Amino acid sequence: MRVIALYGPRDVREEEWPKPDPGPGDVRIRIKSVCICGSDKTQYELGRIGELAAPVPFLLGHEAAGLVDAVGPGVTGLVEGMPVAVEPAMPCMACDYCLGGRHNLCTGMRFLGSPPVHGALAEYLVMPARNVFPVKARISYAEIACIEPLAIALHALRLVPVGLGERVAIFGAGGIGQALLIAVNASGARVTAVTDMVPSRLALADQLGAGRGYNAAEDAGERILELTAGRGVEVSFVTAGAPDALRDAVRATARGGRIAVIGTPHEDEWGFPVSACRRKQLRVQFVYRSNHTMKNAAELVERGDVCLGPLVTHRLPWERAEEAFEMALRNDDGTLRIALEPEDLGVPYYH
Repeated sequence: MRVIALYGPRDVREEEWPKPDPGPGDVRIRIKSVCICGSDKTQYELGRIGELAAPVPFLLGHEAAGLVDAVGPGVTGLVEGMPVAVEPAMPCMACDYCLGGRHNLCTGMRFLGSPPVHGALAEYLVMPARNVFPVKARISYAEIACIEPLAIALHALRLVPVGLGERVAIFGAGGIGQALLIAVNASGARVTAVTDMVPSRLALADQLGAGRGYNAAEDAGERILELTAGRGVEVSFVTAGAPDALRDAVRATARGGRIAVIGTPHEDEWGFPVSACRRKQLRVQFVYRSNHTMKNAAELVERGDVCLGPLVTHRLPWERAEEAFEMALRNDDGTLRIALEPEDLGVPYYH
């Protein structure tokens, strides 16, 4: 099968690997689309993520969609040709965290595209059946792949719920930030403000219903305070992996408010505005991946309650993988989720 393999920083190559076979309880998926996310960009640029160095060669990608190609013994409810989204987290199901229902905190977690577990940039992928979610909607494979970041947004909203009438700010309008905007809208609440440094992302947030968009480099926290007559917002979501975004959120959040930190930090340590958090009695919640929300995200898409199409700005063939990663790394204006697709799909719908 064809794969796109990482051989080191900014070195991706197309090559042939053996086609995997599904074992008992497994499903083999013919991959149709893989979206590039922040952790993929970091590994492409540095050859590692945090302290985890990628082995050589290594397959990236965890936001994936495709068609069921084959099922192993014992699998029911999934049949060949069915379009599916992929849950990338594979918990051990035996540790105290798994037994307590907090699978995202599993001590033996295996995660697609996180060393040493190869990712989805392969023509075929084998996953446990519990990680495969049918999607009965006429949408593109790239949109199905974006169900994974929507699941992260839903997990964040479970940890930090937003009440009707509460004001919300999102600091970072990348894929997760826009998915959060979509999810907050679907909940019946309203996003008061969104910040980012890329003009096209602020424009998209405006189209998706955000009240105001502010350049993150222009004292966005203070401007949100001005917008709210000095009170601030009740809930802030920090999706940009930058300490300035957290400082802006602390500045813009009202006394007694809540902050959810979702973005993957580029650094191991951040300076934290402890005094301001204490004076305002803020509750700061860190959010790690998702937990039991993939099914909910897929159902929202199936019912038409949310549309993920605006998240996908580019669909490129595997032959242009290096170009896709470089484009994503630069955060070019006009880019959000860039999908790599192993073949020309013709029209972007499943049949």
